[in-house]
Amino acid sequence: MRSPPQCPASTRPIDGLAALSHQAAVTAAKTKVIVDEFALRSATALFDVGGASAPTLRQNLGRY
Repeated sequence: MRSPPQCPASTRPIDGLAALSHQAAVTAAKTKVIVDEFALRSATALFDVGGASAPTLRQNLGRY
C-alpha cells in the first residue's frame, strides 16, 4: 500500500482534500506547459507560412 503524499514544507501527510488540490494544481501546471508550447509552435508555423502579414485584421488576428 502506498503511503499518503507528503506536504513539501513538512513531513506530515497531506489530508485528502489538500492532496486533491495539490494534484489539481500539478495537473494544471503541466497542462499549461503543453498548451504554451503548442501555441508557440502554432504561431511560429503561421508566420513561417504567411510571413508577418499572415495575421490580418480581416481574419480578426490583428495585434490590436
